[in-house]
Amino acid sequence: MKKGIYVILAPMVLLSIVGIFAFKEKAITRSETTTTSEYSQPKSQSVNWISLEEAEKLNKTAPKKFLIDLYTNWCGWCKVMDQKVYSDAKVYEYINTNFYAVKLNAEQKESVIFQGKTYAFNPALGKTGINQLAFDWGSTEGRIGYPTLVFLDENLVKLEADPGYKEVPQMLQKLKFYGDNKYKTMNWQQFQQGN
Repeated sequence: MKKGIYVILAPMVLLSIVGIFAFKEKAITRSETTTTSEYSQPKSQSVNWISLEEAEKLNKTAPKKFLIDLYTNWCGWCKVMDQKVYSDAKVYEYINTNFYAVKLNAEQKESVIFQGKTYAFNPALGKTGINQLAFDWGSTEGRIGYPTLVFLDENLVKLEADPGYKEVPQMLQKLKFYGDNKYKTMNWQQFQQGN
């Protein structure tokens, strides 16, 4: 009887272990500082993620809005958005056409320079510390959640920080609200009712 249980359980345990390693192999890895090359899908099939520094530089000669994805290495929903939302052709094509897309690890220890100002890691923020710029952009009432999408206009003025996971239809709607300049003539609720 015991031998029969082992015969049944051994393959199940083995498959579970193989499945865990396979999932880890496919998982998107994020580092403290993100560059375009770390998201190695072909550009025609993914969001063109660039550094904040590069986006600022490009914006001087070809102004666009910014989409900033605030994430952490431990954030499960951030990884799901990478796999299911940012990989959608309608999403990445719209982002690449209308925004400079930047990923910012909110818990990175390295300082971030934006508009000539240096933003340091602040260990007093959150449970494990947060970069001050990420906190300034993404916090609501002193709290921050992940992922948080931050939208900046062409003049680098924050339009909104929108926390939480978005499915593809929600993401497209939010992108078009800012990308098509609808926010200039109506509020979010009016836009949602019309779409």
